Parts: sequence; C-alpha cells; structure tokens
Amino acid sequence: VLTVVDGGLGIAAEDRDHVFERFYRGGGARDGQVPGSGLGLYLCRRIVEAHGGWLRLDATTRGTSVSLGLPVAGSESGRAAKPREGLR
Repeated sequence: VLTVVDGGLGIAAEDRDHVFERFYRGGGARDGQVPGSGLGLYLCRRIVEAHGGWLRLDATTRGTSVSLGLPVAGSESGRAAKPREGLR
C-alpha cells in the first residue's frame, strides 16, 4: 500500500465523488484558475486496476490523501488486499 499526501487546498466535498472520472476538473480548475486536463487520477486508477490493485481518495481534514494497493507477487489470490474504509 502506498499513500500520497499533500498539504494543499484539498478537494471540495462536492468534487470527491468525481475525481476519478475522465476529464473531471473540480473547483478552480473549471474556472481556468488551475491548469490541467482532468486525466491524472483517472489514468492512475485505470493503470492500478489493470494490475489488479485499487486506488482511493482518503478522508482528510487538510490537503489531499490518495492511497493505492497492488497485489503481492506470489500471493494466492493475485489481488491486492481490500482497501480500508475511505471515501472512494
């Protein structure tokens, strides 16, 4: 399991259910204040899931926290452990 955390502005509550959708840009990004295409987290999730893992947005009070799990080589199931409670 790998977790990436930043101390930035975070993700607005109304955007949390959509951050892994293709081309979704939340908040200031829709207003052109933040550059980007809205593909980053979408592509990350697709790549991780293609390798039998999971990717989720964690609950946080400040910034953003994203965790991913990948299968352990030689594990019986060949799948990553189920993610613990998170937002997505």
